[in-house]
Parts: sequence; C-alpha cells; structure tokens
Amino acid sequence: MDRRRLRIRLGRLTAALLGVIIVSACGPEAEQARWVPAPGIDWQWQLQGELDTTQQVPVWGLDMGAPRSSITALRSRGARLICYFSAGTRESWREDAEDFPPHVVGRTWSLWPDEQFVDYRRLEDVGPIMEARLDRCRDAGFDAVEPDVIDSFTEPTGFALRQADARRYLEWLIEKAHSRGMSIALKNTPELADVPVDFAIVEDCFADRWCDRLAPIAGRGKAILAAEYTDRVSSISAFCEDANRAGISVILKDRDLALPQRSSCASPRQ
Repeated sequence: MDRRRLRIRLGRLTAALLGVIIVSACGPEAEQARWVPAPGIDWQWQLQGELDTTQQVPVWGLDMGAPRSSITALRSRGARLICYFSAGTRESWREDAEDFPPHVVGRTWSLWPDEQFVDYRRLEDVGPIMEARLDRCRDAGFDAVEPDVIDSFTEPTGFALRQADARRYLEWLIEKAHSRGMSIALKNTPELADVPVDFAIVEDCFADRWCDRLAPIAGRGKAILAAEYTDRVSSISAFCEDANRAGISVILKDRDLALPQRSSCASPRQ
C-alpha cells in the first residue's frame, strides 16, 4: 500500500474515532454524568436578600452572585444548586454590564427598569459574555443553570427578535452548559417546550392556567419547578393535588424572590 493511501485511511479512521468520541460525549452517559432534578423534588428559590441556608431543601435556585459562603454551606450537606442569570437582558448592576457593546443593548424593560434587552442574535458579541457567566457558575460549584428572559421575543425589545432566534440561542446555551458538565433549565417560554432542556423553571403557570403547555417537558420525564407568587395567590394548596400527580414541584414565594419564606407542595414521590 502506498503512503498516500495509508494516510487517507488513517485520516478516515481518525475522523471515525473522533465521531465516536463526540457522540459518546453527547450521549446518554454524558447526560447521566450531569445532575438533573427528578420530577416532584422539593426546592427553594431566592435570588436576593439574606439567605437562610438552614432550610433542609434538596434543590436551591440562587443568583450567580450568591455568596460563596452560602454556596459552600449548601454543598457541604449535599444540596444541589441552580445558577440564575439573565440571558436576554443587560442588568445594570452586574460586574460585566459594561461588557455588552452598545449596538446589542436595546430598550429598557418596563417591568424591570434596571434591565435592557439584548440582541441575542449577535452571538459574536453576546456569546462570550454568556460563556464567562457559565464558567463562573461552574467554578462556583453550581450543578445547573437557569438562563432567564429567553422569551424576550414577546416584548418590545428594539430588535426584530423572533421565536426562531430564541430557539437557536437556547440550543446554543444548552450546548455550552452541557460542555461544562451542567444541566440547563427552560425558563418560562412554553413556546420552546420541545427543545431538549434538562428541566424547566416556570412562574405563575397555575395562576395563569398554562401549565399544560409544558406537556412536552413532562412527557420526556423532566422536572418542572414551578413558583407561584404571594401577590397573586394566598395559598398553593388548591394546586397541590394536580401538581403532585403531574410531578410538578410547586412553591409559593414573594415576587422579588428576596425572602427565605416559602410554602411547598412537596410531592411525596421525591
């Protein structure tokens, strides 16, 4: 066999082996290596304010800037941690706020005046910022990420964002989170419930009667962590039977997610 043919065959063999390695890294074994919340598991969600880490809850949603001491305290007793950051807005108080180029920063969000929408179609600009946030979450010891405001295509952002743009962005975030060994949640956005996220975090789905739109996620055996708020309902007891039957983990929280107090349906299946 001449050297040219040998090189070609070796090249094909190398490519085939690389293909096997890539498939293995993205296959069921890789998914098993990541922590993924089980349907019905109890959880706590607090993004600001003084954390009460003494609560015996197995899963915690915290801001990416949560104190390292709190993260260490929770991890020391085996709690699993979900890292919150906004993937669809520039939050003025973040350390990396000035990293967003002006041309990707749009209108101010009427609901949250300290945030401006970003043009996540421009991954060459937004992508490095989000990857740095993912690195920060991983390095701090988080098991999963909760990228918020993917659904900004439903808002007057100042950009011509479409649902298809949000889909591409979420798929990109999934890839980047998984490559760092973390699972990733779909935040609200039932329009993208068919995208292969690891679980979902949703707000007001019982109060606004849209939990059924999450059926594609539940149908894949994925957890749905649901929060209802005290400014809309005084109790979640009316939702618990249906939620527990469906494996949806419902808690009642303050809208600002600044207080440690919560009520929980706490499914007996956990």
